[in-house]
Amino acid sequence: MDLDDLQSRRGKKGRFHLKSYHQDLSDGGQKKEVMFKVASTIKKGDGKNALKSVAQSFDYITRNGEKFEDEFISPEDEMGNKLTLEEMNELRKKWELEFNENEKEKARLMTHFVLSVDEKPTKKNIKKFDNATRDFLRERFGKEGYEYIYVIHTDNDKPHAHVIIKNHNIETNKKFRMDREWFLDSRIMAKEKLNEQGFNYKATLKRDRVFKKENLKTKGNEQNEVEQKGVELLEFGSAPYQFDEENKPSYYVSLGNGSTIWGIGLEEAITDAKVKIGDKITVRSEGHKDVVVDNKDGEKITAQRVHWIVEKNAEIEKTEKIEKEPEQKKGARVSDWFDAQLKKVARNDEHYEQLQEWKQILFEAKKNYTDRKSLKEAKQQIIDLEAYSKKNASPAAFAKVVRESGLTKEQINKARAKVKKRANHQNKKLDAQIRSSITELVRTEIAIGLSGTIEAKEKATMLNVIEQRKRLIDPYDKANSGAIKSRLMKEANFSKELDKNLAETRKVYRSRQPDEKALHRMFRQTSTASLSEGERKVFDKELSKTLDEVESKGVAAWSIYKKWQAQKHISEKIATLPQRLDKLDNQESQKLINAISKQIEKVATSKRDEIRMQKSLENAQRELDKTTQSNRSKIDIDVKKQLISIKSYDKKIDEAQEHLAKRQLFAMSKAYVAMKDNIEQLSRHDRQSIAPKLEKLESELVNRGANIGETRTRGSISHDVKRQHKSIEEVIKMERPPIERVLEAIGQANAAKGKLNETDMTVTERRETNKALNISRDQALLIKQARQQEFDNNMKELKKVSAKVAELQKVKTNSSTERYAINKQIGTLEKRFENTAKEVKRDIAIVGGTRAQFQVNREIIELAKGFSKSQGFTR
Repeated sequence: MDLDDLQSRRGKKGRFHLKSYHQDLSDGGQKKEVMFKVASTIKKGDGKNALKSVAQSFDYITRNGEKFEDEFISPEDEMGNKLTLEEMNELRKKWELEFNENEKEKARLMTHFVLSVDEKPTKKNIKKFDNATRDFLRERFGKEGYEYIYVIHTDNDKPHAHVIIKNHNIETNKKFRMDREWFLDSRIMAKEKLNEQGFNYKATLKRDRVFKKENLKTKGNEQNEVEQKGVELLEFGSAPYQFDEENKPSYYVSLGNGSTIWGIGLEEAITDAKVKIGDKITVRSEGHKDVVVDNKDGEKITAQRVHWIVEKNAEIEKTEKIEKEPEQKKGARVSDWFDAQLKKVARNDEHYEQLQEWKQILFEAKKNYTDRKSLKEAKQQIIDLEAYSKKNASPAAFAKVVRESGLTKEQINKARAKVKKRANHQNKKLDAQIRSSITELVRTEIAIGLSGTIEAKEKATMLNVIEQRKRLIDPYDKANSGAIKSRLMKEANFSKELDKNLAETRKVYRSRQPDEKALHRMFRQTSTASLSEGERKVFDKELSKTLDEVESKGVAAWSIYKKWQAQKHISEKIATLPQRLDKLDNQESQKLINAISKQIEKVATSKRDEIRMQKSLENAQRELDKTTQSNRSKIDIDVKKQLISIKSYDKKIDEAQEHLAKRQLFAMSKAYVAMKDNIEQLSRHDRQSIAPKLEKLESELVNRGANIGETRTRGSISHDVKRQHKSIEEVIKMERPPIERVLEAIGQANAAKGKLNETDMTVTERRETNKALNISRDQALLIKQARQQEFDNNMKELKKVSAKVAELQKVKTNSSTERYAINKQIGTLEKRFENTAKEVKRDIAIVGGTRAQFQVNREIIELAKGFSKSQGFTR
């Protein structure tokens, strides 16, 4: 059972309709329920007790401390690393530090979950449970950017996992939230992972289990409120109530006796009965049942809803098949299958809507018309009408019934309006489907046109296929594909940063009661630094519109905005202070810092912002203090040391210790280069005072054969090697790094190893760096091998799906129901094919160069050709 599938098969305010979910409810206790719950939460508002609770939680789940008789249990983090006691304590301190610095008062810092299974704690079961828990937590929390640790406990009769999650998301910078739907999704996800390991679990709601149990007890004891026996099923589906677009969506069933039954619970009853159009069915309601729905305030309440039962009449259907043909030929009987026959004859006839209108009027006439024979003759005439314009019998018979039944004009107009509403609803539904399909084709057309990796000839072929499919789906271009393309191109030109900014402003615009806090949040979340000039104009226009709207709701939005802009200006001043101080002497620098400090008190929009800006200013003050005192004195001392070392070098030369002297000269050159770089951090006045001493040191080194340029080059190569190694480590630590980054990391490791002899590192440093590079390269190669296997499996999956579609295309049938089922299955396979193709194209770089990638793309296009045969819509 798929999570998205379960959510999509849910009534507006009702229960889940997925068959596998109801099978779990009715399994007779064969499957066990997954238990996943919150054990505790830790809030910052508890003060020192909160940090104490953090430590206690860590100690409890790992059995760390004197009060626990068991040995320390090593926890596992979101990266799959088993932590030692020291590593766990470091992680705990890191979390506590972040809680102190970043979290607001009364914020939830951590959540402690428990996942439990009802199994014997054997080694085999514990291993399988550990694997399932790891997969579940990685899917539920790890992929969404949350940090966590977990431990498996086996100290009672049932294995269970304790999980501690840090509520602050490191990737999205958002807080962790959970509700009832989240818990259900989590339990279903845990169930899937457990069942993959060979367990047998289910995840259902308690209210559904209770309802199912009570329903089995009371079934058949309640009074029938509605019952339709042995009636032809003509049509069913979801539509606005009474086909009126102003009404809320409901579910309807149209029957051969002219009645249409409406009810949300009918969908579940029709699905469970597995009936189709043309079947003889019995529809009845067995009283009411309790359901949980939302009221106008969004609160959950218990309400009564009709309990529908739909049954297929197999015996009646069998008898009708025997009697139907001879009676049609005699023209003596036209029974409730009238509408089904009408659809067969006139579904694609230009007069279909006219015939539907007549049919509805005849149903109105049936209510107060006694001459059943004339009514049957009129029905038969409409069924036999295959060439509408050449026969007069049908209009005459129809007119006779209408005239003799005494139908009023109001009743006839009511019947016509009902047919028109139903036709409009069906047409709108089809138009929406056509627009959606055309939009997807145009989006693909744009992507192919902008692609730089596809050859012109191949591109022309693909665009031609897309154009043919567009004509097949929408021959008269009612969806206006040109306008769709213009809109998509316009949206594509906007950056993600602009989309994010517009989303934030619209959120405030739509807010019913915006306040100053909401405005400050919007200002913080929106930035125009990376926007183009055109995008900045679009954003400024939207921002002005939002501020005007907030002003109209009684909030001084423009005044708040101006104050925020002043604060932003001061913040930017503080950010550029290091560059500005570099051009001033110490006295002028101090005056500038003091002036900015006074301005902060005037423009700060909140105490928090004032503290933040003062801290940044204090950092600039500390840097100024370092520059004026410690840095200059340190460089002075280093220069003097190196000048003294010149004498030591000369002594080694006199004593014929040339090898040692050469090493010392190289070390002195490295020290000189480092001092030359550090002097750039001093003020202009300090640099001028130290420059003569450095010039003297450089002269002494050059006179003794030192190559300063080569030393600087070797230092630069060392820096590059370290930077490349850091980049490789970042790739390896990613949850799922792009394959291009993995291949690049392998190349960087090999290149860095080749440059080691050109660096200024010592022999020991080179050996350690070479060893670290080997380890990183091997880890990257393992990632590449795993992704290669995944890529091969995906290609096999594409071929398998394509072959299945080809097999389905060969099936020949005249049944519209079977054809619909086949097309639906092909549609499902197409989605599966598209998702797998995306995975393949994401890792396509693994096959090699442009030519190899082109071959893979071409193979995917060839495999996808089978899907185009099943596309198209008929009105």
